[in-house]
Amino acid sequence: MGAAGNRHRIGKRGIALWTSWVLLMAFALIISTFMYNWIFSYTSGTTEELRERAFNAEGCEDIGISIDSICQNSQTLYMNITNTKNIVVKQLVFRLYDLYEEPQIRRTNITLRPKATELVRIIKQGFVRDVEVIPVTYLDNIEIICLNRMTEHRDIGYCLS
Repeated sequence: MGAAGNRHRIGKRGIALWTSWVLLMAFALIISTFMYNWIFSYTSGTTEELRERAFNAEGCEDIGISIDSICQNSQTLYMNITNTKNIVVKQLVFRLYDLYEEPQIRRTNITLRPKATELVRIIKQGFVRDVEVIPVTYLDNIEIICLNRMTEHRDIGYCLS
């Protein structure tokens, strides 16, 4: 009876071990399914939001800006920017490029009414060779970044006074 009792105990221990592995794998599968669904819904929602914000050219037909004058000193970039179209520009995104084409991104809140000109001062680091200015507006509380209405200026000089 001693040998039969040992076999009986080993068999129960093997079944308990197998059951714990099955339960562990089932738990991992359930957690993986929940994580997959959450990540998929999160990224698709974020992608749609970015598409609405950055690629919605629908609100950009009547927006436009121009850089009338530009110069820099050691710390600041000065620009006279004019709204050339019929929609109010609410923000400007600046990409400042140095001699090595390394970008600095700056963003400024502004209310630039149609046909109005504003002096914009941007704090910078180092010498800025080129600048790109992207207008931003809002349509039904959705931010619209008008990449297709970007303006640029190359070879920026120093201010004389």
